[in-house]
Amino acid sequence: MPLPLLNWQDLTEAERLQQDRERLLKRIQSLRPHAHKRIVLEGRYVRITARLIALEISLYGRK
Repeated sequence: MPLPLLNWQDLTEAERLQQDRERLLKRIQSLRPHAHKRIVLEGRYVRITARLIALEISLYGRK
């Protein structure tokens, strides 16, 4: 497993993705349940979450 200092770019990316998820979740919660914009944002939320999980697996490995 690479040292954390060697993965600073990936760690920064993971932190940015986490912030994006939190921001999106707040926007999603403010919209009506069947609003078109909410559905679009939920799709983006799922893609960001999948990217974050893949990045965390590559950083920390499966235990």
